[in-house]
Amino acid sequence: MRADTGDARSRRVAASIFVGLLYVALCHVSDWLTPNQAVGGVASILFLPAFVRLLGVLLAGWWSISALAVGAYFCLDYIPGSGDRLALAALLGAGGPLATMAAMRLLGIGPRLAYLAPRQIWWLSVACAAGSSLAYNVGLSLAGLHAAPLASLAATFVGDVAGTWAAIYAIKLALHAWWGFRPR
Repeated sequence: MRADTGDARSRRVAASIFVGLLYVALCHVSDWLTPNQAVGGVASILFLPAFVRLLGVLLAGWWSISALAVGAYFCLDYIPGSGDRLALAALLGAGGPLATMAAMRLLGIGPRLAYLAPRQIWWLSVACAAGSSLAYNVGLSLAGLHAAPLASLAATFVGDVAGTWAAIYAIKLALHAWWGFRPR
């Protein structure tokens, strides 16, 4: 992989800042729709920021990890102790993106968002949800914050996949509405 040029680096930094801010914004929207700790005190059945983890990888690659970790830190206000909160944020920032990048390599998917087929997006979203839910639940276990790790892992995975696809379809509907109502 070749090094970023100055212009490409600037775009990735800008995309990372966007990803971090969008993560925090969608965390609050998600909490308003279905509380982020509604399932077992640790998971949401519809976690919209999961979409941002996938989008971050597609827009900014490796650069998204730090932005997602910072965004996650500001969303983990229910975690007592700054050390546990920081460690969990780091795990959340890395888990989904690393699993997504591994899936991209395994499936031979390039970094171009424009050429992704729906089935490829599905598999990437499943990989991202698996990596995120595993990282999140490992962090919760290490911090001693839940008693039912398998149930929490399943609920987190389902909430991440549901949140990712809810966001994807909301964007799709918005684009259809935009193109349908545009003057020709």
